[in-house]
Amino acid sequence: MVRYLYAFTIYDSLNGQLAAFGLGVCTGLSFAFTCCSIILSAVNKHLLGRGVFVKSLSSVHSILRYPPTVCFLIPAITNFVLILVWKNTPTPELNLHHRCKVDVDLIWTITHSRCDNLGQPWGVWIALAVVRVILSLLIIVSTPSIGLEILF
Repeated sequence: MVRYLYAFTIYDSLNGQLAAFGLGVCTGLSFAFTCCSIILSAVNKHLLGRGVFVKSLSSVHSILRYPPTVCFLIPAITNFVLILVWKNTPTPELNLHHRCKVDVDLIWTITHSRCDNLGQPWGVWIALAVVRVILSLLIIVSTPSIGLEILF
C-alpha cells in the first residue's frame, strides 16, 4: 500500500495517479479486512460468551474472507493488464521503455527521473506479471479456510 501511495505522489499523468491511488486503496482494504477477520477470530470466544449466536459469527467470518482475497488479487491482475496497455503508450512516464528498473509491479517502478531505453524487454515484464498472478492465486487457493490472514 505504501509503495502505491508513494508512486501516486510521483506520477504527473492522471492515468498513473489513478492506477497508483486505486491500487493503494485496494491493498489497504485487503489489509483492513484481514485485520477485522483476525480481530474477530481473537474475540470469538468472548462474543460467544456474551450471547452472540454462532450462526451470526459464522456468517461474518464467511463474509470477511472474500473481500481481502479479491483486494489481494486485483493488484496482480491490474499489473498484468497495465503492462499490456502501457507497452507503447505515448505518455513517457507510463511507457515501459522509460523505466529505470524492473520490479514485480509496474506502478512501483516510477521514478522522478526518466531512463530512455534502459528498461528491460517487454517479455521480462510479462513474465514477472504472470508469475505474480500465479503466486497470488496459489496463496489464495492454499489458504481457503483462513483467507489471507497468514499474509499479515
